[in-house]
Amino acid sequence: MNSGTTDDLKNDKNIAPEQNKSQEFSPEKPGEGVDASAENTGDQTSKITFYVSYEGDSTMRFDLDYYMNVHCPLLKDAWDDYGLERSSVYLPADKEAASILIWAGIFKDRATLDAAFKAPLTQKVMEDIKNFTDIVPTRSIGETFKYND
Repeated sequence: MNSGTTDDLKNDKNIAPEQNKSQEFSPEKPGEGVDASAENTGDQTSKITFYVSYEGDSTMRFDLDYYMNVHCPLLKDAWDDYGLERSSVYLPADKEAASILIWAGIFKDRATLDAAFKAPLTQKVMEDIKNFTDIVPTRSIGETFKYND
């Protein structure tokens, strides 16, 4: 992932001038800051992605087998009826990466995510974390934009 600024991108000598159209992006104005020559200029959808990441290294306790075979099915049971459409688990290819694991769940919209947080099994999901790690997860919510379907 490139953490450079838009100025870094504008000055990148490896990008052809016609591809070097870096612009600021504003989530309040979907479609702005997107190359106007694209077929789909960034339509905001109602989809919401809930990310949970576990940061650390190989010295930290993280039971991947338990996570995949117990915790993920618990998440599915807890939130499928509340708008969880699908979820994915991402493991870094580099064993020295700062992330141990990232879970991404896509919800129909913000209202269904909010309902999932209030679901009866959500407390059980949160309490289950201690069964596979001592790491405090980082959580974030992302809005979904579609580009070039």
